[in-house]
Amino acid sequence: MLHFIIGPAKSGKTTKIRDILKNQVHAGNNKLLLLVPEQFSFESEREMLRIIGSANINKIQITSFTRLASRTLNENTTSNLDEIDEAAKAALLSYSMIQIRDELCYFPKKIFDAETIADLIRIDAKMKLAGITTADLLSIASKEKPESAFYKKCTDVSLILDLYNGLIENRFIDKSTVLSRLAEYLESSDDFSDYTICIDGFRHFSHAEYLIIEQLCIKAKDVYFSICSRSAYGADNPDNVFAHPIKIMNRIRDIAKKHKLEIDTDYKILDNSGRYNSSELQLLESYIFAKEKEEHESTPKDITINYAPSIIKECEIVAHECKRLVRECGIRARDITIIERNEKEYDSLLVAALKKVNLPVFEDKRHSVIDEPLIRMVLAAVKAASHNFTGDELCRYAKCQLSPYSLEDICELDNYALIWEIKDKDWLEDWTENPDGLGRSFNEKSAEKLERINATRKALVEPIRKLQYRLDEGEPYEQVTAVYDFLIETKADEQLRIHCDNLYKEGFEEEAIDCANTWDLLMNVLSNILVIIDERVNPNDFYSLLNTYLSSFSIGEIPQGLDEIRIGNADRILIGSPKIVFAVGVCQGNYPKVKENKGIFSDKEMWKFADAYPDFADSPEAAALEERFIMYSVITAPTDKLYLSYSATSDNEEKIPSVIFSEVRALFPNIQTNYPTNDVISNIESLSDAYAMYAKLMRVKNKDFYLLDKYFSQKPEFDDKIKRLKKLSSCSPIEFENKNNAVALFGKNMKVSATKVEDYHHCQFYYFLRHGLNIKERKIQTIDERVEGLIFHYVLENIITEYSTKALSAFSKTKIRKIVKDKVEKYIQSDLGNMSNRMNFIVNSYCRTIEILLERMLDELQNSSFEPVCTELEIGKDINAYEIMLDDNGKVEIVGKVDRVDKMIGQNNDFVRVIDYKTGSVDFDLNDCLYGTRLQMLLYLKSICNSISKFSGLPAGVLYFPARIGSGNLNRNASEDEIENQSILNGKLGGFVIDTPEVLEGIDSTKRYIWLNVKIDKNGKLFGNGLISLETLNLLHNKIDQIINEMGINLHEGKVPISPLTDSEKETPYKCRYCGFSSICLNNYDSPRVKKKRKQSEVISFLKGEDEDGNLYADTGTTESD
Repeated sequence: MLHFIIGPAKSGKTTKIRDILKNQVHAGNNKLLLLVPEQFSFESEREMLRIIGSANINKIQITSFTRLASRTLNENTTSNLDEIDEAAKAALLSYSMIQIRDELCYFPKKIFDAETIADLIRIDAKMKLAGITTADLLSIASKEKPESAFYKKCTDVSLILDLYNGLIENRFIDKSTVLSRLAEYLESSDDFSDYTICIDGFRHFSHAEYLIIEQLCIKAKDVYFSICSRSAYGADNPDNVFAHPIKIMNRIRDIAKKHKLEIDTDYKILDNSGRYNSSELQLLESYIFAKEKEEHESTPKDITINYAPSIIKECEIVAHECKRLVRECGIRARDITIIERNEKEYDSLLVAALKKVNLPVFEDKRHSVIDEPLIRMVLAAVKAASHNFTGDELCRYAKCQLSPYSLEDICELDNYALIWEIKDKDWLEDWTENPDGLGRSFNEKSAEKLERINATRKALVEPIRKLQYRLDEGEPYEQVTAVYDFLIETKADEQLRIHCDNLYKEGFEEEAIDCANTWDLLMNVLSNILVIIDERVNPNDFYSLLNTYLSSFSIGEIPQGLDEIRIGNADRILIGSPKIVFAVGVCQGNYPKVKENKGIFSDKEMWKFADAYPDFADSPEAAALEERFIMYSVITAPTDKLYLSYSATSDNEEKIPSVIFSEVRALFPNIQTNYPTNDVISNIESLSDAYAMYAKLMRVKNKDFYLLDKYFSQKPEFDDKIKRLKKLSSCSPIEFENKNNAVALFGKNMKVSATKVEDYHHCQFYYFLRHGLNIKERKIQTIDERVEGLIFHYVLENIITEYSTKALSAFSKTKIRKIVKDKVEKYIQSDLGNMSNRMNFIVNSYCRTIEILLERMLDELQNSSFEPVCTELEIGKDINAYEIMLDDNGKVEIVGKVDRVDKMIGQNNDFVRVIDYKTGSVDFDLNDCLYGTRLQMLLYLKSICNSISKFSGLPAGVLYFPARIGSGNLNRNASEDEIENQSILNGKLGGFVIDTPEVLEGIDSTKRYIWLNVKIDKNGKLFGNGLISLETLNLLHNKIDQIINEMGINLHEGKVPISPLTDSEKETPYKCRYCGFSSICLNNYDSPRVKKKRKQSEVISFLKGEDEDGNLYADTGTTESD
């Protein structure tokens, strides 16, 4: 006989079921079966054990449909086949798609797409549960146009699944078919004859489960179903909240009628009166979604609505209230259930918030096996072998923790591959470039380094080369064996054992076990691949199959506790009767759920199946009924308290409160919405909470901060943390705690180049990273400004050293061209090595630029009394370094290399000027010198003039010679005179000269001064920024000495603030534009230093102390001492 136990939520349906089973046990009946959802089986077993005792518990089979099917079939049928797991399904489905990829019209490019494969597996399982075939799919598709996407999808899905299931047959047992196989078995079996069967707690059944129910109803003596409803009828009423479960009841009644089974129609509806511990929740259950409601003026105490500005804050509110309930109300963690609808948004945030307040919560600690070093290693190696030695994969293989190579060897190899852009088959050839990069000296040390790198490369590549050959040529067995042999040859098994031992010794026991298990897992996967593929696949497909297979595995444990807060999805969780329920994310789109099918078939496409195959796809109407029942189930779940919460935004999208709130307010119009309070102390539920809030308030310094400060002052274990926290939040510039460490790092006596001095003044923190810690940014080797400058300097240095100005002036253009070309080619051979054709072309294109530069240099020198006396003069070697004694008894020595030194022999004095060839900008602004930049040539000039050497003399000036000049923005019709005048203007030398008559006449005997950045007034007097007095130069040098002294003192005191120099507050600081360390400082400036704009006359006034305000920096809060 068929019995229905009907009642609303909390009416005792499950209790009734358990009483029936208890009475049957006491009556001596041992043919008893209780079917419950899988997630409810543990609780059901525990409760039945409590009710009937351990002596009788074995008289009842308590199980789920899936476990019933597996056990029954295992006991009564025989098979030599293994059950296929989800990972093997993914690999087999990919293999199926490979086999028919040319026949596919919708999926040809998605054969290894993980989401597509997962969707196809889900569709296949759903079809099997729904009892529909690929022919049924094609039948529905035939109603559409062949060119439609839906038709193409159905056709492809049918082709793929037919082959996929054909490959599974006779090789594996598919768990997806276990229910239909049980139903088929029961048709000819006497199992469960005369049984009393109870089916409890289900919200819906699949087609296969209905088939099993049909057979159980036929064979059993009595079958009891629990149905959540207030009536046995009303499925056609769309306003009936119980329409969904009544439809299930009707379908079961139809089964009984089909087989003329007796139905107990004396429907006694159970009452839930008194089963709620809260009268408010009792009222809510009675009237939720009812058309007519009786308003209750009282403000409910057991129903709470919480609003939060964000999901993070919503989860924090939930966690804090859970903690309060446990602490103050005697609630156990297991009495609390949190129900969500969007796991992706809420799961991790809820777990984190609950752990933060030290509450036990279920946490799934499984992770993808792809994260394990052995799997990373084998996938990288196979991909490198199957994809023509992909450089990224070879480096990834070399870097994995099981690699037999030292860290130093790997880093050298990786750096070389990066800077020289090593591609694919280049890994198979000997590398010949300079391992230190373009423009660096290739010396004996470089040769040894290159030899070492090549040795590592060969050791790395050789096993993979063998693997590539066997993957290319072999059949499936040979391909799989090749992977195994590769692992043995590279001693991966031994390295794995060592790695696991190290993990265990370091206290990572769980990680060590997981890591060790990956070897057996990989061996099983390789074995199963031989079962899956029955003919050779190309190496690319072999890698993709292996990757797909392994990517589907998770490793680790799912820990279980007896007293934990449960978090579950409203669609799947079997709620039971918790005392407390928190429903989170109660907004439109979640309640009711807007089902956005992002899989292969869209929602609208799934609806096309609904009429013919309702077990495969719900119609919109059926989905709406189920949604309403889900909302009812969530709201009516708790016995004591219900918390409903929502956030204002999610993923920057504004959220609208759910219809649930209007239902609650219709019943309780005076219910209040709780908003986050500013009461900081009351929201603290744990020590970590308190510390986090203390850190948050560190810069606010309000009364809550001082309360927490007093609290932590009494906890010595937090002293170090608090000290560091106060330092970080003080907004004070970054500096060393121990000044001795700063002196040890930078040196008591510092030897720095002028370029480093400029780096320091652009950004002290950059200087600390680059020149203190010696961190270097890795760069791909290209002909950049640095290398371009090296080429220009080399060629000019050698030509000027070898030939006099007079000799060069006498050479023809053809002769000059040959000399330049010879020098460029010599530099390429000696310093740049074997370059690509493109880089050779770029370098050789410089020849013409250098020829023009040389011509301009000769033109300037022909009318000048200055003669080059030295090129590439090394300060600190050819002459003494320029020393500045520091106030703390340390010193700074300035070293560097001067492109060219020119000297003029005067009547009474010799004069010196320094020349710098610039391939980039030649702008020179005297104001920059006040901030420690553009100092290089000034320092060189002073070093030479003060030296006791043949190069010394009085200072004549600093000049920047532009390597390139153009004709500006002249139009194409410009005359030759216009072009020449523009070229003269663009070709002016940057920098300055001393404004004495002897110097000026010596620079240009024609007195036209076309090379200088000066102008001539109507009286023939020179003026402009290209002129300064000797007095100004001396003041400037004194200022520079002061700047370097401050730099040395600050470095000794460990002051390295993130304080870049910038031209304006609105402009990105110059150093930050191209800085490779932005990932370290995150451009989070302590206080950017903003230059004050000054004309040259104002700079001179500042140097003389005549500036009105005397402030170096613009008015932004920074001072000169900063």
